[in-house]
Amino acid sequence: MLFLLMGHFSLATSGLMGQRPLIQAISFVLIMVSFLFLNTLSTITSKRLAILIPFLYLISPASDDINRYIWEGQMLLEGINPYLSSPSSADLIQYRDDLFWPSINHKNLTAAYPPIVQWVFASVLSIGASPYWSIKILMLVFFLMSSLGIWKALHHMKMKQHRVLLWAANPFALVFLVGEAHFDVMMIC
Repeated sequence: MLFLLMGHFSLATSGLMGQRPLIQAISFVLIMVSFLFLNTLSTITSKRLAILIPFLYLISPASDDINRYIWEGQMLLEGINPYLSSPSSADLIQYRDDLFWPSINHKNLTAAYPPIVQWVFASVLSIGASPYWSIKILMLVFFLMSSLGIWKALHHMKMKQHRVLLWAANPFALVFLVGEAHFDVMMIC
């Protein structure tokens, strides 16, 4: 269990994937070795880890995609269709800010994300809290909901509950879905 937590803490704090390859590779190895001992964990410990470990990834830096999510959500809140105007459009200059707009990827392209996802982003942004943290927490919530679904499926199939960690402590899923805040986790739920 110590290797599992050490590996995840190291991976969560090492930055975007590929920025520190040696640290990230060692973290992956620690996590994978710890998976060999999943059978020794109690159900209670497994559930606690499945809830705790994803929270570590809130401190990971998000990918530049998050800036696009924020931009498109804000455009919807302004009544602007992000499928009709790209972020670099001259018509949208008044909406540019110094915090998120400079880091938007593919500024010359119109929206590529599904409409329901964009409405979810707009809804979260309408709360008025920090857009960055609101999106990161939203991805964490979706990840935890998917873990809950796996717990229920394991229980229904009378399988060992510790297997939830194959998802909830999976470094690939955590780095990309919670840490880097990719919206794909929303489609899993």
